[in-house]
Amino acid sequence: MFRVMSFKDIIKCIFIMSIIFTLLLLLKIPFILLESNIRSVISHIGSGEIANIIKEIFHLIFESSYLFIFIFLFIYLFKIIYLDKTVIRDVKIQCIDNKEEKIVTYDKNSSNVFFSILGKIIIGFIKFIIICLTFPILIFFFFLCTAFLLNFLLIIKGIFYSSITFGLIFSILFCLVVLEVVLEFIFNRQLAFKRLMISFIISIAGLGLSFGLLLVDITNTTYKDSTPDSIKEDVLLKTISATDNLNYLTYYNPTYQVDETLGDNFKIEIKYYSDFSKVTFSPDNNNFFITHTDKSNFKKIKNLVISDLTKKKLYNYSKLYDYSVTIYGCSSNIENLKSKVKQLEDEENEDYKMIDNYEKSIQELEDKNDELTVENQELKDKIEEYKEKISEYKSSLKDIIKE
Repeated sequence: MFRVMSFKDIIKCIFIMSIIFTLLLLLKIPFILLESNIRSVISHIGSGEIANIIKEIFHLIFESSYLFIFIFLFIYLFKIIYLDKTVIRDVKIQCIDNKEEKIVTYDKNSSNVFFSILGKIIIGFIKFIIICLTFPILIFFFFLCTAFLLNFLLIIKGIFYSSITFGLIFSILFCLVVLEVVLEFIFNRQLAFKRLMISFIISIAGLGLSFGLLLVDITNTTYKDSTPDSIKEDVLLKTISATDNLNYLTYYNPTYQVDETLGDNFKIEIKYYSDFSKVTFSPDNNNFFITHTDKSNFKKIKNLVISDLTKKKLYNYSKLYDYSVTIYGCSSNIENLKSKVKQLEDEENEDYKMIDNYEKSIQELEDKNDELTVENQELKDKIEEYKEKISEYKSSLKDIIKE
């Protein structure tokens, strides 16, 4: 067959059979899933040597079945695609010297009916498997088209990343090539081999180019672990007496600043972003709390991100919901406050240690109680055993007396 084929036909034959080989490898997926489910059922029913033997038997059956179907389909498909189209037929011709000679011609030939029907059934099964495997590609293709539309809208707004744009275009092209190959196989249509091969090569080359451009785009985009420069902080100030209880403010990790002009007062400064959070003081019996509530402002953040991307910049937008607390006071008051805080932290740590010790003691007592419960049950069993023996001896004595 290969002697009468052109070089192009030979390359085409190798390519098509390689695709068939790959598809037949994918055919093992349902076998693996089915075998896994059966092994799982067997494991739930029982365990041990018998269960393991049954699992190995099923493994051998599935592996043998897949190997048989793989070899049969590969040979059968090669036969109906190529061999049936190039079957040798002997033709006798009359030569000048009245001798008959044989020449080789090629003609189409019908295949065996049994193998033809069996092959169609198996090919139909393969087509069903391929259709099921194509659904993820269709979903991926849908999201690619959606992403391409969003990318087009971002380009209109001034955000252009060449890597993303070309990556989406060549990914869509690659999906179209795969889907066309699958559809042509399902509907038994002849492949436009040259066009598909060129499209495939272009899509692979384009994806490689997109990956290179992605590295360039990443290096050209700067990231700062801070809030955007265009957003200004709001400041909340409150002056309170140094005699008030500020211990609760230490839970907000404040920073301390010395200001000798404040005398016996403290000045509390809170910096936050009013568009994204709400901060208020909540006095309660001379104890000062800070109430912080986040605001839902997705539209504002979206506009910030779009505006920053046009400048090839990104920031840590989560910090827009943070706030900072600064306590101003004279050095003596600040030192006094820090010492109180240290004392409270030590007392708190001591309480945690006591709680931990009590929890360990409780656990030890529970373990000892369990051991005593087991020992008590064993003693009860022994008592019952001795009672039974006493009963046996009594009955034995009665028998001896009767005799």
